[in-house]
Amino acid sequence: MHTMPGRPRGSTRLARALGLDGNPLRRASDRAEAWIRIGLLAVFLIAGPMVALGAGGWAYHAEITAAPGQDAASSAGSSEVLAVIMTLALMALGLLAVLRLVRPS
Repeated sequence: MHTMPGRPRGSTRLARALGLDGNPLRRASDRAEAWIRIGLLAVFLIAGPMVALGAGGWAYHAEITAAPGQDAASSAGSSEVLAVIMTLALMALGLLAVLRLVRPS
C-alpha cells in the first residue's frame, strides 16, 4: 500500500482527535474518555434542539400571557431567541462540566 507523505486526511485527523484511531498504545481511560465525548456530543446534538424549542415555546407563552398593558421595547421574537440561545449555552456548559469531571487529571 502506497501512502503519500504529508498531512493526514480530515477523517483520519478527526478519528485521531476523538481517540478512535485504533492506536494500540492508547490507554483504556483514553478510549473511555473518547466514547464519553461522543456520547456527550450526541446528547447535545439530539437533546439540544428539543430543549431549546421547549424554552422558546415557554418564553413565547410567557410573553403572550403577560399583562396587556405591558408594551416592552423589544421585538416580538427577541425573548424566544434569547431563551433558545441561553438554553443551548447553558446545556453546552453543563456537558463540558460533565466532561471535565470525567477526564483524568
